Amino acid sequence: MRGGFKYGLAVLFFLLCPASARAASLYLSPASGSYALNSNIAVNVYVSSADKAMNAVSGVLDFPADKLQVTSISKSGSVINLWVAEPSFSNSAGTVNFEGVALNPGYTGTSGKIITINFKVKATGAGLLKFLSGSVLANDGQGTEILSGTGNAQFDLGQGKPVPPPPVTVVPAGKPAAPTVTSLTHPDQNKWYAVKDAKFTWNLSSDITKARLLVDSKADTAPAVVYSPAVSEKEMPDIDDGVWYFHVQLYNSHGWGGITNYRFQIDSVVPTDFSVVEIKRVDSSEPRVVFSLSAIDVGSGIDFYEIRIDSQEAIVWKDDGTHRYETPTLDPGKHILTVRVFDRAGNAALESVDFEVVPLDKPVIENYPNSLRTGEPLVIIGRTYSNSQVTGYLQRGAAEPTILTIASDETGRFIFAPSEELRSGTYLVWFQVAKDNGARSEVTKKFAIIVSEPAILRIGSLAINVLAVIIPLFALVLLLVGVIWFGFYRFRIVSRNLKAKTAEASLARKAFEALTVHLSAEINMFERTALKRKLTLEEEDVLAQMTKDLAEANKIVGKKAMAPVPGRFSIRESEVEKAKMAPCARRATKIAKSTKKPLI
Repeated sequence: MRGGFKYGLAVLFFLLCPASARAASLYLSPASGSYALNSNIAVNVYVSSADKAMNAVSGVLDFPADKLQVTSISKSGSVINLWVAEPSFSNSAGTVNFEGVALNPGYTGTSGKIITINFKVKATGAGLLKFLSGSVLANDGQGTEILSGTGNAQFDLGQGKPVPPPPVTVVPAGKPAAPTVTSLTHPDQNKWYAVKDAKFTWNLSSDITKARLLVDSKADTAPAVVYSPAVSEKEMPDIDDGVWYFHVQLYNSHGWGGITNYRFQIDSVVPTDFSVVEIKRVDSSEPRVVFSLSAIDVGSGIDFYEIRIDSQEAIVWKDDGTHRYETPTLDPGKHILTVRVFDRAGNAALESVDFEVVPLDKPVIENYPNSLRTGEPLVIIGRTYSNSQVTGYLQRGAAEPTILTIASDETGRFIFAPSEELRSGTYLVWFQVAKDNGARSEVTKKFAIIVSEPAILRIGSLAINVLAVIIPLFALVLLLVGVIWFGFYRFRIVSRNLKAKTAEASLARKAFEALTVHLSAEINMFERTALKRKLTLEEEDVLAQMTKDLAEANKIVGKKAMAPVPGRFSIRESEVEKAKMAPCARRATKIAKSTKKPLI
């Protein structure tokens, strides 16, 4: 239909001289900017065709219906003077359509206005305006298409300066000034809150007798509800969502004073039409997955998204207007994307999507040795994707694996040949392949390679190991025999000494007993002499000393009777007893020698 229209336009303007096609473009002005909530944006659609006259233009413009609302379209000042169809818009679909003709001689220039679109900002976020389609035909009698490109517009919505409150009027002297209103439920006039119950307070001076209050959606309304006596606070339950103004005016004897208009914003509804859709991938092994995230919030607007992949820490993501979120590089396997969307009042909606990153095919190992001798090189040959990165893992026992990355050639063939010399032992080897985009395979099954020493080295090593055990064992046996022999030798010496000492002690005991008997006889002799005559002083001293010595000897003999039987008491004890008996024996001998004649 449109192609026929273009052909008809070319026939209609056949009188125009043909010329070669030149470039033309469609663009928007302004193309960027920051705009606050509830503010208006006038966007002009222009055509530029500086080198060639154009006579027909059409296009379909896309805008975010969740953030912008078209209020009207103006044709004032347009270079189009024949409209095939009146410019139209759809706020539900987020599109604007236009199609018209610039009659002969057409339009030549760089800023030919086509229409003006008036938008209202209804939510925060990024607002992208772009052409879904467009056409500019030359005024050459043939309807030649000369459109070479289109320009988009990107706006920051809700990020501009807040809409200022109405200016405070000057209050005549004597009348109350506009009161300072505060709110615990809605403390910031530029923020959105999910709380539907509002409470406001203000101070009253002693001269205030009345107050007028009102709540509505206008910023400059004079309050009309009178409170007498005056009140200093007001609570309002279950207020509808939207932007509201609380108006307060006080009265004293001089009349009504200044008005305070306190703005508060309520949004208690969670974002709606929330969808999380995976964008279809050409390659299911692509590790970076793109999702389309979209939601509508007609109140405060979408603020941000909270995104979590599996059990990882959640991140905060803000839409740049494309509604596209791309994951970081993910491991192969199944995953869960959990998304919460928040509006500017803190309301949130939740969605989750299951998706999978399909692993690449595992490398195929074509040739590898089951066993090697120490000193022989390890060479493993395999095949995988062409020009890809193959990671090989070589692990000996429980040690950390050695990692070597190699590249496959154009045919996908790769050779794994570590430079380090392998020691004897059992090695495990496995592989994994990765592409430049981060896609990876799962690891291959581990296979074992046994590395051993040559036979002659194994025999020598075995002999060394055996000798290393036998020699210490033989030395230990010799040492044990030596210790036993020395112990037996010492036992025999101690036994002989003990027998000799025991014999000596027995003889000493007999001599001591004989000496005691002799000493008793000497004392008896002195006592009988004393019955016949008086003893001399020397004799009395000798008798007293002998009596004392005999008593000590009897005491020793008494202890001796309690001592162990001969042959079982210690050598040291017999020596001590001899020492104790020696004084008695010496004194007895001395007395015997000093007596030249019998005492009786």
